[in-house]
Amino acid sequence: MQATLADQQQAAKNLQKAAETIAVEVSDANQNVAKAEARQQNLTEQRVDVEARLAKFDTDLATVAEYTEELAQLEPLIKAYQQKQTELAAEQADVAGRLATSQDQEKSQHADLTEQLHVQTDLHQDLLSLMAEQTDYTSQTFATAMQAFQEHDGREELRAAVQDYENERRYVGQELAELTTKLGTHTAPDLMGLNELLTQAEHGLAEQQTHVQSQTLIVAQLKQQQQQVLDLNVQIEELQAESVDLIALTDAVDGSNEAKLRLEPYVLQSFLAAVLDYANENFIQQFSGNRYYFQLGDAVSGRSNQNGLEIDVMDQETDQRRSTSTLSGGESFIAALSIALSMAEVVQMRAGGAQIEALFIDEGFGSLDGQTLEQAMEALGNVEQMGRLVGVISHVESMKQQIPQQLQVKRWEMGRVPFIIS
Repeated sequence: MQATLADQQQAAKNLQKAAETIAVEVSDANQNVAKAEARQQNLTEQRVDVEARLAKFDTDLATVAEYTEELAQLEPLIKAYQQKQTELAAEQADVAGRLATSQDQEKSQHADLTEQLHVQTDLHQDLLSLMAEQTDYTSQTFATAMQAFQEHDGREELRAAVQDYENERRYVGQELAELTTKLGTHTAPDLMGLNELLTQAEHGLAEQQTHVQSQTLIVAQLKQQQQQVLDLNVQIEELQAESVDLIALTDAVDGSNEAKLRLEPYVLQSFLAAVLDYANENFIQQFSGNRYYFQLGDAVSGRSNQNGLEIDVMDQETDQRRSTSTLSGGESFIAALSIALSMAEVVQMRAGGAQIEALFIDEGFGSLDGQTLEQAMEALGNVEQMGRLVGVISHVESMKQQIPQQLQVKRWEMGRVPFIIS
């Protein structure tokens, strides 16, 4: 019985430790709930932001470019929302599992303590009953001995009665010694303290059950929000499918293609190609002594608004393609003159018969060597023979000798500038 009481007291201590452990777990669970609520608030704000952005598709997106940018901004938000939702669901499942384990342990310890209290009470009652039986038996045996002594004079009967009494006394003494050994120095358990611990444990269990219900509600809300996000994803995919043609058109107009060529430069490129073809056939080879002819540049830069209108020259002496930026000053002039003359001809041909009767060239002749200057003057003479007036603004003396009709500007001493026609 002594060992049983020690086990019961140890069980009571274990129960108290378990109750303290449960209290710590309840505190941790409350902290997890606070974190979960903070994450839930963050997810709610993101969901509201996503819904607001989706609502703007019908009202605020004025161009396809804005619509595409808006979709690109929504996708990382939705992915981040789904990732946080998955993490929160895993955390809630872990908390629920630990709470369920704590509840099972508390129920088991409560049952063990109740059983030990019952056993201890039964042992105490057995001890009291045995002591009462011993007292009753001693009184009865003594009374029997006295009666035998009074009724019989024989010593044998008296000796037998005394022997029976001694035997019974030893038996009862042994039983009492065994019970005393089992009880030892332990006193009766503190039932009030144990009941208080039991009440605290039951209170902690009730709080945990409330917490589990709250967590279950949060999980249900998260599942509902997850479904809403899935519905939003479906709507976004539908909008993207409906906008495929518009996005393709926008990419073509903005130059989002392999050539990085926008629509406007593409249209101008066709006109520029016609100008360069005319210049190759009529001017540049004559001016350069059959050395150069024009080609459209095919280099692709990082920005779409810088592609499509570059001009290269093919150097037939080196058989290499060169940028016009590598030409010398005189070569750049004859190239620009060839393009200007060709542009006038192409515009005239595409203007429905409109005549461009005059062409003025301002400077640039001073950078030409004698041979190139002679070729340029010959080309201008051919243009003049085609019925077009060519005006040249220059200070080159050799050109003055070759141009019969001149409009000269001279400075007088008074600062006035008269025109002299010669």
